[in-house]
Amino acid sequence: MHSDDQEAGMPCLLDELDDSVYISYRQFMLHGVRRLHSAEPANVIVEMEDQVYVYLSDGRCRIEAWDEEPPAPDESWQAMATARCVADTDVVGLSSLMSGGSGRSVLIGPPFFEYGLRIFAGDQGLLLRFWPIEDVFDPTQHARPAGLVSTLIPADVVEVHSQFGDRPSSRPSPAPPTPQGRAAMGRGLSNLIQTGLLPAELTADQVGDSPEAEGVGWEAEMSPEWRENQRKAEENQRQVDELLGDLRWKVLTHVPFDFMEWHEESRDRYLNELRSGVRIAKRLNPDGMQTFWLRDEDIQLSTGRASGLSCRAWCWGAEDKPWGDTFMASREVLARDVLGRRKLITGIVTILRSENGVVEVRDATGPEIERVVAAERTWAETRD
Repeated sequence: MHSDDQEAGMPCLLDELDDSVYISYRQFMLHGVRRLHSAEPANVIVEMEDQVYVYLSDGRCRIEAWDEEPPAPDESWQAMATARCVADTDVVGLSSLMSGGSGRSVLIGPPFFEYGLRIFAGDQGLLLRFWPIEDVFDPTQHARPAGLVSTLIPADVVEVHSQFGDRPSSRPSPAPPTPQGRAAMGRGLSNLIQTGLLPAELTADQVGDSPEAEGVGWEAEMSPEWRENQRKAEENQRQVDELLGDLRWKVLTHVPFDFMEWHEESRDRYLNELRSGVRIAKRLNPDGMQTFWLRDEDIQLSTGRASGLSCRAWCWGAEDKPWGDTFMASREVLARDVLGRRKLITGIVTILRSENGVVEVRDATGPEIERVVAAERTWAETRD
């Protein structure tokens, strides 16, 4: 359906999210967008202190992302409000004044685009429809260097704009991700097992000889207390695996050690965040480009590490094959550690998802690279 609509030049539904939010004081919060304007009527959708509020008393919400202004829904929906807004990142979610929300979110398109928004009400709840209008990226607002004195401004501003269709997120949502995970570059087998990218049940023939295979019998010599703790740890891991389900092979690191002690609502929110992150990462990488992992400290962004943002990263890589066929966008070798046989490499990447200090990225594409380079040139020289 999506592909036929695109070929015919008709508006195409890119992605959708059904969610519910607790209503407090007849309102809920809409996250991921700001700079609200042209809101009609002005008392339904409002921005206060950089936070957008929707004043409607139905918490059942369906969010839709379109590639252009969509047609009106059927007559069962009543128009409630219309507005324009700018996406801080490209991910939208809901929460209430009294709780953190479900943890679900949806990708509406590239960051720092202006979007149209229409809100409808019907028997099924609320319908929120977003569509892109234009690229409004401004390096002076959206890419200010971290820690720069507020009185300093660029000596010159380099402008760059892109079309919505040039972005990977302009394509419809793919089929649900497969259960198999992608092995990260430079990670050893033991780390892959620990982080959930390989099954923990691998046999000794698959991972090499174990102490038991060598006849050590080390478990038999451990104390009863140790064996009981080991049993509890294995049972806890089994319960975690059951809750994760197919997410077990997609987590970047591992769930918090006290995960099973959390309140059920908190566990559900965490799992929803993981599932939304996996889906969004898939949409941001529709061509299946090689992905790799970085640490938080390898990426410095004053705007955070949200999915869809592009930035320059720095990493040490082995001298003989540093990062393989990744880290290729605007790649530079900045330094060489002769004794450590490694090189300091920089490249421009796009963040797919972030989890517990680990960030999954891919090489940036053309329009994404242009934004980062324009921001670097803009802020290369400043003045009071």
